[in-house]
Amino acid sequence: MKVILKENLPKLGVAGEVCEVKKGYAKNYLLPNNLAILATPANLTKIENQKKEIVARKAEELKKFEKQLKEISGIILKIKVSVGEKQEMFAAIHEKDIAEVLEKEHGIRLNPDFINLTAPIKDLGEYVIEVDFGEGLKTNFQLLVSKSKS
Repeated sequence: MKVILKENLPKLGVAGEVCEVKKGYAKNYLLPNNLAILATPANLTKIENQKKEIVARKAEELKKFEKQLKEISGIILKIKVSVGEKQEMFAAIHEKDIAEVLEKEHGIRLNPDFINLTAPIKDLGEYVIEVDFGEGLKTNFQLLVSKSKS
């Protein structure tokens, strides 16, 4: 029986792929669990149209990422934090914090998931922050963490 996968399934295929499976497997597992649909001519046409939409959306997203990549490259982002008597920070800086300052200071809206920190930043100093959009699109910018004047 031919089915169109709705999700990536190990050892079977990827979403949108047409697979030949045993009738019982399709009727008892794939179809009831909404993991696949029957490979009818109407469903095949529908999937092809969805693939075209996905490709168009992905191309648009890629252009947006390339534009952001150029905007972010070379930026020196400054974050001022409160510190205690021994110059220790009261709170760590996370990806979300960096994204918020990037938008506030430079008008660049960036999903925090694209920012790669090995660990939250807990000390004053200079850091190189990597931004990875996937698809081989990566860049770095400099982050300066200093104490705020209190």
